[in-house]
Amino acid sequence: MPEVKKFDVVVVGNGVVGKSAALHLANEGVSSVAILGAENSESRYSAGLVAGGQSDNFSRVSHAHGSRFAGDFWDFGDLAYDSLIHWCASHNIPIRQRRRIRLIVSPEELAEAEIAVNGLKSAGLWGEIYSTSEHWFRGGFSGRVIAVQDDGRRGGVLNPMALMDALNGNIRARILNNMLLSIQSSHSGVSLFLDSGDRIDAEFVVFACHLAIRDFIPNLSEALVPVVEQWSLYDWKGQAAQFPYAEVGTYFSVNHGYEWGAFIDKGRLILGGARFLRPVAGIGVECAEVSTVIERFLADKAKSTFCGVDEVHGAKTSAGIECRPCDELPVIGPMFGESRVLLASGFMGSGLTMGFFAGKCLAEFISSGDSDSLPVGLYPSRLRSLGD
Repeated sequence: MPEVKKFDVVVVGNGVVGKSAALHLANEGVSSVAILGAENSESRYSAGLVAGGQSDNFSRVSHAHGSRFAGDFWDFGDLAYDSLIHWCASHNIPIRQRRRIRLIVSPEELAEAEIAVNGLKSAGLWGEIYSTSEHWFRGGFSGRVIAVQDDGRRGGVLNPMALMDALNGNIRARILNNMLLSIQSSHSGVSLFLDSGDRIDAEFVVFACHLAIRDFIPNLSEALVPVVEQWSLYDWKGQAAQFPYAEVGTYFSVNHGYEWGAFIDKGRLILGGARFLRPVAGIGVECAEVSTVIERFLADKAKSTFCGVDEVHGAKTSAGIECRPCDELPVIGPMFGESRVLLASGFMGSGLTMGFFAGKCLAEFISSGDSDSLPVGLYPSRLRSLGD
Protein backbone atom coordinates (compact mmCIF):
# COMPACT_ATOMS: atom_id res chain seq x y z
CA MET A 1 0.00 0.00 0.00
CA PRO A 2 1.31 3.47 -0.85
CA GLU A 3 2.32 5.41 2.24
CA VAL A 4 1.49 9.05 2.99
CA LYS A 5 4.26 10.81 4.90
CA LYS A 6 3.92 14.25 6.46
CA PHE A 7 6.56 16.93 7.02
CA ASP A 8 6.51 20.64 7.65
CA VAL A 9 8.99 21.25 4.81
CA VAL A 10 10.37 19.11 2.01
CA VAL A 11 13.62 20.26 0.40
CA VAL A 12 14.20 18.92 -3.12
CA GLY A 13 17.96 18.90 -3.66
CA ASN A 14 20.85 17.71 -1.52
CA GLY A 15 23.46 20.29 -2.53
CA VAL A 16 24.65 23.36 -0.67
CA VAL A 17 21.31 25.18 -1.05
CA GLY A 18 19.27 22.22 0.17
CA LYS A 19 21.54 21.45 3.09
CA SER A 20 21.74 25.11 4.07
CA ALA A 21 17.95 25.43 3.94
CA ALA A 22 17.57 22.40 6.22
CA LEU A 23 20.24 23.74 8.60
CA HIS A 24 18.65 27.17 8.87
CA LEU A 25 15.11 25.79 9.10
CA ALA A 26 16.20 23.97 12.26
CA ASN A 27 17.68 27.23 13.54
CA GLU A 28 14.30 28.86 12.88
CA GLY A 29 12.57 26.17 14.93
CA VAL A 30 11.21 24.08 12.04
CA SER A 31 12.03 20.52 13.06
CA SER A 32 10.04 18.32 10.66
CA VAL A 33 12.12 18.53 7.45
CA ALA A 34 12.85 15.98 4.72
CA ILE A 35 15.45 16.20 1.96
CA LEU A 36 14.94 14.51 -1.39
CA GLY A 37 18.05 14.01 -3.49
CA ALA A 38 21.21 12.02 -4.06
CA GLU A 39 24.14 12.62 -1.73
CA ASN A 40 26.57 13.08 -4.63
CA SER A 41 25.39 16.56 -5.55
CA GLU A 42 27.33 18.84 -7.88
CA SER A 43 28.19 21.07 -4.92
CA ARG A 44 30.67 18.47 -3.66
CA TYR A 45 32.68 18.68 -6.87
CA SER A 46 32.70 22.41 -7.48
CA ALA A 47 35.89 24.44 -7.92
CA GLY A 48 35.77 25.52 -4.26
CA LEU A 49 36.11 29.26 -4.89
CA VAL A 50 34.17 31.81 -2.85
CA ALA A 51 33.84 35.55 -3.34
CA GLY A 52 31.87 38.55 -2.17
CA GLY A 53 30.17 41.15 -4.31
CA GLN A 54 29.20 39.76 -7.70
CA SER A 55 30.89 37.94 -10.56
CA ASP A 56 29.80 40.64 -13.01
CA ASN A 57 31.21 44.08 -12.35
CA PHE A 58 29.07 46.73 -10.68
CA SER A 59 28.76 48.79 -13.87
CA ARG A 60 27.15 45.94 -15.80
CA VAL A 61 24.56 45.20 -13.12
CA SER A 62 23.85 48.91 -12.72
CA HIS A 63 23.44 49.43 -16.46
CA ALA A 64 21.01 46.52 -16.79
CA HIS A 65 19.05 46.91 -13.56
CA GLY A 66 19.73 50.37 -12.10
CA SER A 67 22.28 51.62 -9.59
CA ARG A 68 20.04 51.17 -6.55
CA PHE A 69 19.43 47.50 -7.28
CA ALA A 70 23.12 47.02 -8.14
CA GLY A 71 24.04 48.28 -4.67
CA ASP A 72 21.51 46.00 -2.98
CA PHE A 73 22.66 43.05 -5.09
CA TRP A 74 26.32 43.72 -4.23
CA ASP A 75 25.40 43.93 -0.54
CA PHE A 76 23.65 40.58 -0.89
CA GLY A 77 26.83 39.04 -2.30
CA ASP A 78 28.90 40.48 0.54
CA LEU A 79 26.42 39.24 3.15
CA ALA A 80 26.51 35.80 1.54
CA TYR A 81 30.30 35.76 1.67
CA ASP A 82 30.41 36.90 5.31
CA SER A 83 27.78 34.35 6.28
CA LEU A 84 29.70 31.46 4.73
CA ILE A 85 33.05 32.62 6.14
CA HIS A 86 31.56 32.89 9.64
CA TRP A 87 29.92 29.45 9.46
CA CYS A 88 33.11 27.81 8.19
CA ALA A 89 35.16 29.43 10.96
CA SER A 90 32.71 28.31 13.65
CA HIS A 91 32.76 24.72 12.33
CA ASN A 92 36.52 24.37 11.80
CA ILE A 93 36.33 24.23 8.00
CA PRO A 94 39.65 25.52 6.60
CA ILE A 95 39.20 28.46 4.26
CA ARG A 96 42.01 30.56 2.79
CA GLN A 97 40.63 34.08 2.72
CA ARG A 98 42.40 36.69 0.58
CA ARG A 99 41.51 39.36 -1.98
CA ARG A 100 39.12 39.48 -4.91
CA ILE A 101 40.75 41.20 -7.91
CA ARG A 102 39.74 41.89 -11.52
CA LEU A 103 42.60 41.97 -14.01
CA ILE A 104 42.05 44.60 -16.69
CA VAL A 105 43.51 43.79 -20.10
CA SER A 106 42.12 46.48 -22.44
CA PRO A 107 41.55 50.26 -22.43
CA GLU A 108 37.82 49.68 -22.89
CA GLU A 109 37.71 47.45 -19.83
CA LEU A 110 39.68 50.02 -17.84
CA ALA A 111 37.15 52.73 -18.72
CA GLU A 112 34.32 50.47 -17.57
CA ALA A 113 36.17 49.53 -14.37
CA GLU A 114 36.48 53.23 -13.54
CA ILE A 115 32.72 53.60 -13.92
CA ALA A 116 32.22 50.48 -11.79
CA VAL A 117 34.45 51.74 -8.96
CA ASN A 118 32.74 55.14 -8.97
CA GLY A 119 29.41 53.33 -8.75
CA LEU A 120 30.64 51.17 -5.88
CA LYS A 121 31.78 54.21 -3.95
CA SER A 122 28.50 56.05 -4.62
CA ALA A 123 26.69 53.05 -3.15
CA GLY A 124 28.88 53.15 -0.03
CA LEU A 125 30.86 50.09 -1.13
CA TRP A 126 34.60 49.59 -1.56
CA GLY A 127 36.65 49.32 -4.73
CA GLU A 128 39.91 50.72 -6.07
CA ILE A 129 41.90 50.64 -9.31
CA TYR A 130 45.67 50.33 -9.32
CA SER A 131 48.26 50.28 -12.02
CA THR A 132 50.25 47.04 -12.06
CA SER A 133 53.24 48.80 -10.49
CA GLU A 134 51.30 50.28 -7.58
CA HIS A 135 50.41 49.09 -4.09
CA TRP A 136 50.86 45.42 -3.19
CA PHE A 137 50.92 44.09 -6.78
CA ARG A 138 54.52 45.30 -7.30
CA GLY A 139 54.61 44.64 -11.00
CA GLY A 140 53.76 40.96 -10.70
CA PHE A 141 51.70 40.92 -13.88
CA SER A 142 52.77 40.66 -17.50
CA GLY A 143 52.22 43.30 -20.15
CA ARG A 144 48.81 41.79 -20.87
CA VAL A 145 47.46 43.32 -17.65
CA ILE A 146 47.25 47.13 -17.73
CA ALA A 147 45.49 47.69 -14.37
CA VAL A 148 43.84 45.88 -11.47
CA GLN A 149 40.47 46.50 -9.86
CA ASP A 150 40.67 45.49 -6.22
CA ASP A 151 37.34 44.64 -4.55
CA GLY A 152 38.94 44.11 -1.14
CA ARG A 153 39.36 41.09 1.11
CA ARG A 154 36.50 39.27 -0.55
CA GLY A 155 38.04 36.14 -2.06
CA GLY A 156 38.88 32.68 -0.82
CA VAL A 157 39.16 28.98 -1.46
CA LEU A 158 37.84 26.02 0.51
CA ASN A 159 37.38 22.28 0.13
CA PRO A 160 33.77 21.84 -1.07
CA MET A 161 33.61 18.24 0.17
CA ALA A 162 34.62 19.39 3.67
CA LEU A 163 31.88 22.03 3.57
CA MET A 164 29.24 19.55 2.44
CA ASP A 165 30.29 16.97 5.02
CA ALA A 166 30.10 19.59 7.78
CA LEU A 167 26.65 20.69 6.63
CA ASN A 168 25.49 17.09 6.51
CA GLY A 169 26.75 16.52 10.05
CA ASN A 170 24.86 19.54 11.38
CA ILE A 171 21.45 19.22 9.76
CA ARG A 172 18.51 17.57 11.44
CA ALA A 173 16.47 16.32 8.52
CA ARG A 174 15.31 13.00 7.18
CA ILE A 175 17.11 12.08 3.96
CA LEU A 176 14.89 10.29 1.43
CA ASN A 177 16.48 8.69 -1.62
CA ASN A 178 13.27 8.57 -3.61
CA MET A 179 12.84 10.38 -6.91
CA LEU A 180 10.23 13.11 -7.15
CA LEU A 181 7.78 12.64 -10.03
CA SER A 182 5.34 15.53 -9.63
CA ILE A 183 3.81 17.98 -7.19
CA GLN A 184 0.39 19.48 -6.51
CA SER A 185 0.10 22.68 -4.50
CA SER A 186 -2.91 24.47 -3.04
CA HIS A 187 -3.66 27.12 -0.44
CA SER A 188 -3.53 24.43 2.26
CA GLY A 189 -0.23 22.72 1.40
CA VAL A 190 1.82 20.77 -1.11
CA SER A 191 1.66 17.10 -2.11
CA LEU A 192 4.72 15.43 -3.61
CA PHE A 193 4.41 12.17 -5.52
CA LEU A 194 7.41 9.82 -5.46
CA ASP A 195 8.64 7.05 -7.74
CA SER A 196 7.94 4.56 -4.95
CA GLY A 197 4.23 5.31 -5.20
CA ASP A 198 4.28 7.05 -1.82
CA ARG A 199 3.10 10.61 -1.28
CA ILE A 200 4.45 13.34 0.95
CA ASP A 201 2.21 16.09 2.28
CA ALA A 202 4.01 19.23 3.44
CA GLU A 203 3.34 22.81 4.38
CA PHE A 204 6.12 24.05 2.09
CA VAL A 205 8.44 22.69 -0.56
CA VAL A 206 11.86 24.18 -1.35
CA PHE A 207 13.28 23.47 -4.80
CA ALA A 208 17.07 23.53 -4.56
CA CYS A 209 17.73 21.11 -7.40
CA HIS A 210 19.57 23.29 -9.89
CA LEU A 211 18.25 23.00 -13.47
CA ALA A 212 15.86 20.18 -12.52
CA ILE A 213 13.59 22.92 -11.18
CA ARG A 214 12.39 23.27 -14.78
CA ASP A 215 10.82 19.80 -14.59
CA PHE A 216 8.51 20.78 -11.73
CA ILE A 217 7.92 24.49 -12.34
CA PRO A 218 7.23 24.79 -16.08
CA ASN A 219 6.67 28.55 -15.87
CA LEU A 220 10.42 28.94 -15.26
CA SER A 221 11.63 26.50 -17.91
CA GLU A 222 12.53 29.26 -20.36
CA ALA A 223 14.26 31.37 -17.71
CA LEU A 224 16.77 28.81 -16.41
CA VAL A 225 19.40 28.36 -19.09
CA PRO A 226 22.04 25.59 -18.94
CA VAL A 227 25.63 26.62 -19.68
CA VAL A 228 28.79 24.48 -19.68
CA GLU A 229 31.63 25.69 -17.47
CA GLN A 230 35.08 24.13 -17.23
CA TRP A 231 37.98 24.49 -14.83
CA SER A 232 41.39 22.92 -14.42
CA LEU A 233 43.83 22.43 -11.60
CA TYR A 234 47.32 23.40 -12.74
CA ASP A 235 50.79 22.97 -11.27
CA TRP A 236 53.13 25.79 -12.19
CA LYS A 237 56.82 26.51 -11.81
CA GLY A 238 58.62 29.83 -11.68
CA GLN A 239 59.27 32.81 -9.47
CA ALA A 240 55.65 33.99 -9.22
CA ALA A 241 55.37 32.91 -5.59
CA GLN A 242 57.40 35.97 -4.58
CA PHE A 243 54.62 38.31 -5.74
CA PRO A 244 51.91 39.24 -3.21
CA TYR A 245 49.11 38.60 -5.70
CA ALA A 246 49.97 34.88 -5.58
CA GLU A 247 48.89 34.49 -1.95
CA VAL A 248 46.81 31.36 -1.52
CA GLY A 249 43.14 32.29 -1.61
CA THR A 250 43.43 35.22 -4.02
CA TYR A 251 40.45 35.07 -6.39
CA PHE A 252 40.90 36.74 -9.78
CA SER A 253 38.98 37.19 -13.01
CA VAL A 254 39.86 38.49 -16.46
CA ASN A 255 37.72 39.82 -19.33
CA HIS A 256 34.54 40.31 -17.32
CA GLY A 257 34.75 36.84 -15.82
CA TYR A 258 35.28 34.91 -19.03
CA GLU A 259 38.50 33.75 -17.37
CA TRP A 260 38.64 33.18 -13.64
CA GLY A 261 40.72 31.40 -11.05
CA ALA A 262 42.52 31.39 -7.73
CA PHE A 263 45.83 30.44 -6.16
CA ILE A 264 44.96 27.41 -4.06
CA ASP A 265 48.38 26.28 -2.85
CA LYS A 266 52.05 27.06 -3.37
CA GLY A 267 52.76 26.27 -7.00
CA ARG A 268 49.16 25.36 -7.72
CA LEU A 269 46.28 27.35 -9.16
CA ILE A 270 42.84 26.70 -10.52
CA LEU A 271 41.71 28.30 -13.78
CA GLY A 272 38.31 28.23 -15.41
CA GLY A 273 36.13 29.82 -18.04
CA ALA A 274 36.84 30.36 -21.74
CA ARG A 275 33.46 28.91 -22.67
CA PHE A 276 33.49 31.31 -25.63
CA LEU A 277 35.66 28.67 -27.30
CA ARG A 278 32.72 26.26 -27.32
CA PRO A 279 29.98 26.24 -29.98
CA VAL A 280 27.36 28.89 -29.03
CA ALA A 281 29.53 29.63 -25.96
CA GLY A 282 28.28 26.44 -24.30
CA ILE A 283 24.77 27.90 -23.91
CA GLY A 284 21.87 25.45 -23.94
CA VAL A 285 24.09 22.37 -23.76
CA GLU A 286 22.75 19.72 -21.39
CA CYS A 287 25.90 17.54 -21.22
CA ALA A 288 29.22 18.79 -19.86
CA GLU A 289 32.23 17.58 -21.77
CA VAL A 290 35.85 18.54 -21.14
CA SER A 291 37.47 20.54 -23.94
CA THR A 292 41.22 20.07 -24.37
CA VAL A 293 41.27 23.28 -26.41
CA ILE A 294 40.02 25.23 -23.39
CA GLU A 295 42.46 23.42 -21.10
CA ARG A 296 45.43 24.46 -23.27
CA PHE A 297 44.07 27.99 -23.73
CA LEU A 298 43.82 28.59 -19.98
CA ALA A 299 47.34 27.24 -19.39
CA ASP A 300 48.70 29.61 -22.03
CA LYS A 301 46.81 32.53 -20.52
CA ALA A 302 48.34 31.83 -17.10
CA LYS A 303 51.81 32.20 -18.60
CA SER A 304 50.87 35.36 -20.49
CA THR A 305 49.12 36.96 -17.50
CA PHE A 306 51.47 36.40 -14.54
CA CYS A 307 55.16 37.21 -14.44
CA GLY A 308 57.29 34.38 -13.13
CA VAL A 309 55.00 31.56 -14.23
CA ASP A 310 57.35 29.64 -16.52
CA GLU A 311 55.71 26.23 -16.82
CA VAL A 312 52.07 25.25 -16.42
CA HIS A 313 50.91 21.63 -16.34
CA GLY A 314 47.30 20.47 -16.06
CA ALA A 315 46.76 18.10 -13.13
CA LYS A 316 42.97 17.68 -13.27
CA THR A 317 40.14 19.08 -15.38
CA SER A 318 36.43 19.14 -14.57
CA ALA A 319 33.36 20.36 -16.41
CA GLY A 320 29.83 20.96 -15.19
CA ILE A 321 26.51 22.49 -16.14
CA GLU A 322 25.68 25.73 -14.42
CA CYS A 323 22.43 27.64 -14.55
CA ARG A 324 22.42 31.18 -15.91
CA PRO A 325 18.94 32.75 -15.75
CA CYS A 326 17.90 34.67 -18.85
CA ASP A 327 18.51 38.06 -17.17
CA GLU A 328 21.70 36.80 -15.46
CA LEU A 329 20.38 37.27 -11.93
CA PRO A 330 19.83 34.47 -9.40
CA VAL A 331 16.24 33.35 -8.89
CA ILE A 332 15.50 33.11 -5.16
CA GLY A 333 12.25 33.25 -3.22
CA PRO A 334 8.59 32.15 -3.34
CA MET A 335 7.14 31.14 -6.70
CA PHE A 336 4.62 33.63 -8.04
CA GLY A 337 1.09 32.32 -7.60
CA GLU A 338 2.27 29.50 -5.32
CA SER A 339 3.50 30.95 -2.03
CA ARG A 340 4.10 27.48 -0.55
CA VAL A 341 6.64 26.69 -3.28
CA LEU A 342 10.07 28.30 -2.87
CA LEU A 343 13.20 27.94 -4.96
CA ALA A 344 16.79 29.03 -5.45
CA SER A 345 18.95 28.61 -8.55
CA GLY A 346 21.11 30.45 -11.05
CA PHE A 347 24.13 31.58 -9.05
CA MET A 348 26.36 31.82 -12.16
CA GLY A 349 29.58 30.51 -10.70
CA SER A 350 28.98 31.64 -7.10
CA GLY A 351 27.09 28.54 -6.00
CA LEU A 352 28.93 27.85 -2.75
CA THR A 353 28.75 31.45 -1.55
CA MET A 354 25.27 32.43 -2.69
CA GLY A 355 23.82 28.95 -2.36
CA PHE A 356 24.61 28.80 1.35
CA PHE A 357 23.04 32.21 1.93
CA ALA A 358 20.05 31.50 -0.31
CA GLY A 359 19.22 28.51 1.90
CA LYS A 360 19.21 30.83 4.91
CA CYS A 361 16.93 33.34 3.15
CA LEU A 362 14.43 30.64 2.16
CA ALA A 363 14.34 29.35 5.74
CA GLU A 364 13.54 32.88 6.91
CA PHE A 365 10.73 33.10 4.35
CA ILE A 366 9.17 29.90 5.65
CA SER A 367 9.54 30.94 9.27
CA SER A 368 8.40 34.56 9.08
CA GLY A 369 7.08 35.17 5.56
CA ASP A 370 9.97 37.43 4.55
CA SER A 371 13.75 37.77 4.42
CA ASP A 372 15.25 41.22 4.99
CA SER A 373 18.53 40.14 3.37
CA LEU A 374 17.06 39.12 0.01
CA PRO A 375 16.55 41.85 -2.64
CA VAL A 376 13.03 41.79 -4.05
CA GLY A 377 14.57 42.01 -7.52
CA LEU A 378 15.72 38.39 -7.20
CA TYR A 379 12.22 37.00 -6.59
CA PRO A 380 10.82 34.66 -9.28
CA SER A 381 7.95 37.12 -9.78
CA ARG A 382 10.18 39.24 -12.03
CA LEU A 383 9.91 36.40 -14.58
CA ARG A 384 6.11 36.19 -14.49
CA SER A 385 5.68 37.23 -18.12
CA LEU A 386 7.58 34.14 -19.32
CA GLY A 387 4.76 31.91 -18.10
CA ASP A 388 1.99 33.83 -19.85
